[in-house]
Amino acid sequence: MSIFIITGCGDAARTNTSSSKRGNVNTNSDFKLPLFPFPPNASVDYPIDASLITNQSGETTFGFVDDRLKQALGVNGYEQVGYYAVAGGFVMTTATEQFESTGRPAARNRFSEIQSPPSAFSVEFWSNALKGKTGRFRIIAFMITNQNFIETNETPSYSAGRNLIVGGAKFLPTEMRSLPFTGDHRCLALIYEYGQDRRTGEIKYVRPGTLAAKMHLNSLLNALK
Repeated sequence: MSIFIITGCGDAARTNTSSSKRGNVNTNSDFKLPLFPFPPNASVDYPIDASLITNQSGETTFGFVDDRLKQALGVNGYEQVGYYAVAGGFVMTTATEQFESTGRPAARNRFSEIQSPPSAFSVEFWSNALKGKTGRFRIIAFMITNQNFIETNETPSYSAGRNLIVGGAKFLPTEMRSLPFTGDHRCLALIYEYGQDRRTGEIKYVRPGTLAAKMHLNSLLNALK
């Protein structure tokens, strides 16, 4: 697999592989997708087992992978996704959501910036009260690509993360759905975590994350099985 580098918000992905090879996507103009603006260095990441997203009875295409991921997201309450181009494939992102210390989505105000405080009877409630513990927000992005990447030191701002769902395409382009998902392709789940101080209201990117990637993805992985 070739190496590409995402240099920062708005910059193009640089790759040494020609886009003429079927299955490679090197520019957002090829399939009318905006370029993924984040560097891939997430708070935590997790490689999705290929057996969970591949067609066991025929050829696996980008469209099949897209449908599998959308199905798992849909049953877990993610009604909107955004699509972006990366070298060698595409990225599917979720809307910003609040989550609990267990990794579960917040029971109240999930997709809102209005704080969803824990129960007054919980240990977390008293920990927050005593320590000014931060509120929790995240964005999950699934990156499908046949190329390797190098992380950078750049970190995505909360405003950039919040706008991902607005800036992304609403559907994977038809001509891209037929492209093959080969043995060289990988699906990497990227979790971008942000913390909001309950006293100051400031929201900052958190890296490394406060939870293991599987805690963030537990319900989604179960839906794929």
